[in-house]
Amino acid sequence: MKKSNFTIKILNLHSSISYLVATVFSLISLQTFSHLNSIRTLLALLILLIFKPVHFVHAQQLNKPPLSVVQKVMLYYNGGAELTSREGASFMRIAEINITAMIFDGVYQDFDLKDNLIEEGYFYEGHKRGLQTEYFADRSVKSVIDYLENDFVIWQMKNSSKEDIVLNGTGKFTIPFYFATGTTFQPKWKQGNVEGEFQFGKRVGAWTYFDTSNNKLEEEFYEQGKFTHRIHYEAGNSVELDYRKDITLSLRSLLEETMAFEQVYFTNANAAMIKGIDYPSTFNRPPTFAGGLKRLLTLLTSRIEVPETMSVLLRANINEEGLVTSCIVERGVSQQKDAALVELVRAFDKKFFPYIKKGKPYSSTLYIPIYGGPTGLELIKKLPFDFIQEE
Repeated sequence: MKKSNFTIKILNLHSSISYLVATVFSLISLQTFSHLNSIRTLLALLILLIFKPVHFVHAQQLNKPPLSVVQKVMLYYNGGAELTSREGASFMRIAEINITAMIFDGVYQDFDLKDNLIEEGYFYEGHKRGLQTEYFADRSVKSVIDYLENDFVIWQMKNSSKEDIVLNGTGKFTIPFYFATGTTFQPKWKQGNVEGEFQFGKRVGAWTYFDTSNNKLEEEFYEQGKFTHRIHYEAGNSVELDYRKDITLSLRSLLEETMAFEQVYFTNANAAMIKGIDYPSTFNRPPTFAGGLKRLLTLLTSRIEVPETMSVLLRANINEEGLVTSCIVERGVSQQKDAALVELVRAFDKKFFPYIKKGKPYSSTLYIPIYGGPTGLELIKKLPFDFIQEE
């Protein structure tokens, strides 16, 4: 069988021109871009379209499965939120997974090994969204947290004595959080604790962030749910900032969303997931990445600094087991950055999923474009799901 080639297409032909024009006007309105940078970005992207021939087609022409190809699966996790075997499990999950993009997308329920419900909620396009409820062993509610796109609201929370800390969106609390340190391109996750208060679902007063040694890191101030300012503390000094601290409440959620797996039992994410998935004999899917190809593009774009007006094109060969057998640069910007991107793809090589044709896996080639700077990240954020095609 001839190996299939797939290219990640950022936009179709009609929306490409419209989007590029719209991008310029949106960039002009942002303080971080000057008019000159906006025009330069437009010209660079237009040049890419002109000199890199692309066969743009509409999604319905590709005979791809619809995005609603969702299956209910049963998965096992260890205490570190890694996919594991039934024998090594700390809890079990029954969840809906979009098997086209390989992302959680729908209702999930977590059970302990005695089949007691310990958590339930909803994933939207790979991320927890909406109300997530956690339970004590006696099945009474431990917490109810509303996950928004860039925020959260605690509606109910009890301590270990089952006393209400937050009730009906009102109360003071202290909870752990995780934050990234280092550079955007090489982040490291650290844990801390945040003290805050909600009143009827709105942030109020001072929210204080501490590291695990109880050193004050940040303070944020709110009035009736509206952020006013933030103070960052470091080495005895402080500075006032006009934006909120970027945190995540659960490192476990990050591991689950990226389909982390226990390497003692599995060679890659595909091996960890394959037992729970039943591909129909009519099912076709391009090669993809744990958490979706948008996650892959975000990782590559954010961790390697490709110049603003330039792009890189990588070619990755993925075998029927979902392993990257080779990765080369088709179009690069410099030896150093090209090598770093190839090395990064290699670092993620156990997170790919193979091309599926009529329910069976096959080897394939995936072309991966990487656009530089903030513009590249903005393009990725606005990508539809139908941005990959077979050539």
